Amino acid sequence: MPHWTCATTGSSVCDCCATRGSKSPESRSLFELTLALLLFLFPLAFSPGLENMFFAAIGGRFGLRPSLPATNGYHPATFAVTTVVGFGFVELAGLNSTVFNILRIGGSVYIL
Repeated sequence: MPHWTCATTGSSVCDCCATRGSKSPESRSLFELTLALLLFLFPLAFSPGLENMFFAAIGGRFGLRPSLPATNGYHPATFAVTTVVGFGFVELAGLNSTVFNILRIGGSVYIL
């Protein structure tokens, strides 16, 4: 007997969505979700992205103590963004196309 239900119909036999054969997000335990988040974030912590290059440069040029204000500003901001996304802000922004377009264009400008 399957241990999942369709997110749309609530049925255990479903051809309408991509959740066939897997658990629905609502039925996943907190442990499973936390483990998935940690497995996703672990490689990002050590990959050569913009933030890691920034911290390596500022730490190499000025040392540990002068680079602490940058670290203390970056990590709370990253936590805040992750929390907002985790609470479903993307779904809310997707409902309003104007907000979504502003975020899309703003994010592109930031990266450039």
